[in-house]
Amino acid sequence: MVRGQKVLEVLERLPFIGKTATTPVKKVLNSALANAKNNLKLNPENLYVKNVLVDEGVRMKRQDRSHSMRAERGIIFKRTAHLTAVLEERSNNG
Repeated sequence: MVRGQKVLEVLERLPFIGKTATTPVKKVLNSALANAKNNLKLNPENLYVKNVLVDEGVRMKRQDRSHSMRAERGIIFKRTAHLTAVLEERSNNG
């Protein structure tokens, strides 16, 4: 939904999409934009979203008696995710 579009336009439209995933995506895009501006000295108006990746993160194990049979404890996996945004600089000419 955001791939290939200007970063500044995407950041303006994200609050109006109405999905819960927009908050972490907005945070990651803001961080990537700040890194490109401050560390690499790139112009924010020439930056486009090249790719956004969501990978599996760490799984935390929890034991719970309510998720089991008889006296054994059930194992609950608390899953996390890693979110990565890749920005690309394009010239205004094309």
